[in-house]
Amino acid sequence: MVSRKDFARLLSVLVALALIGGTAEAQFVLTGTEHLDVDTSYDTGTLLDSSTADVLPTGSIGAATLRQSSQLDLSGGSINVLDAYESAGLAIADGQLFSVNLRGLSTLEQSGGSVTWLHIHQMQQGGQRVNLTGGSVANLWINMLIDINNELAISEASMPLTVAQYGITTAPGVVDKTVWNSVTVSDVGRVSQIGGNVANVHGYDSGSMHLSGGGVSWIEMTDSSSFLLDGGNASIVNVSDSTSTDMRGGQIHSLRAERNASLVMSGGGINSLELFGQVSADVTGGSIFELRAFDTSIINLHGYDFVAGSGLTIIGTEVTGTGQLSGRWFDGTDWNINILSNGEDATINVVPEPASLGLLTLGVAWLARHRRRTIRSR
Repeated sequence: MVSRKDFARLLSVLVALALIGGTAEAQFVLTGTEHLDVDTSYDTGTLLDSSTADVLPTGSIGAATLRQSSQLDLSGGSINVLDAYESAGLAIADGQLFSVNLRGLSTLEQSGGSVTWLHIHQMQQGGQRVNLTGGSVANLWINMLIDINNELAISEASMPLTVAQYGITTAPGVVDKTVWNSVTVSDVGRVSQIGGNVANVHGYDSGSMHLSGGGVSWIEMTDSSSFLLDGGNASIVNVSDSTSTDMRGGQIHSLRAERNASLVMSGGGINSLELFGQVSADVTGGSIFELRAFDTSIINLHGYDFVAGSGLTIIGTEVTGTGQLSGRWFDGTDWNINILSNGEDATINVVPEPASLGLLTLGVAWLARHRRRTIRSR
């Protein structure tokens, strides 16, 4: 959703594109060491190799693309969308730029002018990529890459320090709003979040995520990664491929586990839990509002005073059918779970406390012994 303020910025850029230079020329493509002073309007512009361009106050570009080691200077005028790749460079001294995407090792130096959306992709430790000393940036969206034993700590208070550590320098008052758009963690990298909000987290190849505060809209952990939750909240969580999840607190709206993933839950709350494939889950605390078990998944609910509602049957320790299951955790907390799907090959177990197991074992032994005595007396 674009705010009124951002819409006004976009409108002003579009008006500038319409007014500056009359009818726009189709495009330009620069290669080698070619240089162009952009003093009229272009629909598109592409800079390759080590080419350079300077957008003057009377110039504008609808969509600009920078590749290799090219360099574009915005001295005035306007650009609607700019995408920079590899080691390309962008310098803004004046003028207006609506949307900027920096990828690869591309860099930005801004001393003036205005940027409505600045997206920085694949930020990593080491190296200076962005230096904002003047002008204005309405929205700074950060996309982090944490790998090879690196670690990232996320909180509202630590954001300026973290941003500087990963290659962004901002002068006071330049950036209006900073958003953690996405975090990718892999290769034994570690991410811990104690505050703030992150849009997306993706972990793979033994990456780990620890959420103890703040919020995350979407989390996906795969390929033997790990996820620990003891606070905060996550809207959608998908775990798969031998990923382990340890939930001790916090809240998850929807958790989907599949393909050999495992879940250990001792606290917190899950609104909707879905299990697929050969997933295993052990629950000793917390709350689950809805449960769906499919394929050959197994979930063990540890507690006592189990009650099978309408549509459910407890045979030994296995729960069959669908309906509301209630009981108590070992700490005495009551719980209710609405079992909405219970697949033919899935297993939902209620596991009584050790004392109950002991009594059950003694009862079975007594019955066996009584039966032997009866046979002998005959």
